[in-house]
Amino acid sequence: VKKAGVGKSVAITVKYKYNQKISANIQIKIKEIKLKKLFMNVKKATLKAGAKKQLKVSYRPSNASFKNIKWRSSNKRFAIVSSKGLVTTKKKGKGKTVTIYAYGSNKKMATCKIKIK
Repeated sequence: VKKAGVGKSVAITVKYKYNQKISANIQIKIKEIKLKKLFMNVKKATLKAGAKKQLKVSYRPSNASFKNIKWRSSNKRFAIVSSKGLVTTKKKGKGKTVTIYAYGSNKKMATCKIKIK
């Protein structure tokens, strides 16, 4: 059923074990489970210039249909974030604070403020 995808229909046929002439058919439409909230594992952190930190997000509901997360740094000159949430601070960011954003479907967002020392 998962391979069919959201918004598509799947037909299921069940046949009676002892008489293959007896069967039942059902059509199932796969509904989207909307993402309601994103949570970041860290809200604030202080990192040395040149350090790395792995950020993670969790979802509500945990079985949401679309969990593709896009990451963004408020200032790429001071800190960058990978597509998997790995933040790397830069030496020129010393003394600065950047915000790391995680965007999910349904325009949901979680943030983490990183102070670079």
